[in-house]
Amino acid sequence: MIIDGTCRQQWNIVKSILPEDPVRKGGEGRQWKDCREVLSGVLWILHTGTQWADRPERYGNYKTVYRRFLRL
Repeated sequence: MIIDGTCRQQWNIVKSILPEDPVRKGGEGRQWKDCREVLSGVLWILHTGTQWADRPERYGNYKTVYRRFLRL
């Protein structure tokens, strides 16, 4: 995978073009999952062509990965 083996410099470039994580007023609610982990999950799905629910657990909940994909 591209993102799994990225160094910090590469990740900083990718992160700079991604939209900011939304923050609710007052800081309430759950924190967003690690963007790097979720993006790796999206790239894994796109690379393998498998279903969202069949991705490895290391990429987080499939619903989270799918929703972030829709947001990109």
